[in-house]
Amino acid sequence: MNTYWKLTEPGGAPATLLPDNREAHFILTAEGTRIAGSTDCNRLIGTCESGTDPGLRLKVGGVTMMACEESLMTQERKFIEALNASTSYRIDGEKLELRQGDQVLARFESRKMK
Repeated sequence: MNTYWKLTEPGGAPATLLPDNREAHFILTAEGTRIAGSTDCNRLIGTCESGTDPGLRLKVGGVTMMACEESLMTQERKFIEALNASTSYRIDGEKLELRQGDQVLARFESRKMK
């Protein structure tokens, strides 16, 4: 737990990162029932429920409401939709895919926590 997952591909497109912005990511907390992170524009918090492997339910419970450049707002929407719609996951080394059935909703890479 406490793995930092950097968003690399929301909805099949490469993630956008602008100078002076945080990178979009989420962290599954040590107790394994909460998530926290950033959409690159806004902060987010939520919950996590794991079912039968590889079952996973993420639910974004709150997001700050800062306005950002349109490309980041679009990415934020795709990121939150992927978190909320995921029903399973696949981990291959340092890479994570959030899935809904056979569809890949978003891809992430793990980063060391500072």
